[in-house]
This record gives sequence, C-alpha cells and structure tokens, in this order.
Amino acid sequence: MLSITYPTLAEVDQTQLLAILNAQSTRSHLVAHNPFNPHSLQQWVTDKQALDDQPGYKVRAVVVDDELAGWCGLQPDEQSVEAAIVVAKHYWGLGPRVFADLLHWAKSFGHKEVVIHLLHSRRVYRHLERRAIRMATSERLGQRFTSYVFAVE
Repeated sequence: MLSITYPTLAEVDQTQLLAILNAQSTRSHLVAHNPFNPHSLQQWVTDKQALDDQPGYKVRAVVVDDELAGWCGLQPDEQSVEAAIVVAKHYWGLGPRVFADLLHWAKSFGHKEVVIHLLHSRRVYRHLERRAIRMATSERLGQRFTSYVFAVE
C-alpha cells in the first residue's frame, strides 16, 4: 500500500514542484498560463500558503512513498469550496485516494459541499458523475469547465 503524506508546499523540493507544474502532461489539464519560473513559483507557493493559513482551507503537497507527486487542496470558490488535485502523470490513478482525504478535511472544517472543476476538454468521468449531487458547465477565467459538486458526509 502506498504511503501518502501532505507536507506544506514550502517543505518540498521546489525544483521537483516546478518540474511537475510545468510538465506538458500537467499543463494540458489546467487553465492556460505561462510556465512557472523559480520566482513565479515562489510567489505561487506563498499565495497557496496564505490560503493554507486561513480557517477552512488547506493546500498541501502530495508525497507518495517519499516522492513528490504534486499538490492538492481545498480552496475558496465562487460558490463553495473547490477541491483541487494536481499530480504528475505517473500518479494520475491516485486521485480517488487524495480526494477521499480532501473530503475528510472538508468535513473536519464543517463544509457541506465541495466542487471539482475539470476543463471541458476532459471526458466526463462516470465515477465522479455517479457520486456528484449535481453537475454543471461553468466558465472560469475565460475557459469552460465541467463542474462536479459533492456532498461532504
């Protein structure tokens, strides 16, 4: 069984984090933006740490068996709380386990719902569709998304 830990983003190797965030396989599933450089990555980590410090939110690195896999978190959303999972291609099957941990965090914070926004270019995920209490198409940052809303139980 894989060991998953969630250190702060500042606690992980920034060079490895930079490589994951700039990998084309990662970027193809995210909102279009310029690649990170060491300076912009540091600002991004600082911004995510500020979210992590706020009550009700948590943004962390995902480390699997002592190897950085990516990041995840509960972040503010226009309608509720967004659950975000961004991992390197090698770890794409890890999503359900990380999502379960995000739901546990959300419950401990008292959230009633969380939402996941996936770019419209991604297929509809049947396991997400079955578990969601509702789905919608949304527009954010000039791009279309399929948004899945989940009850926190």
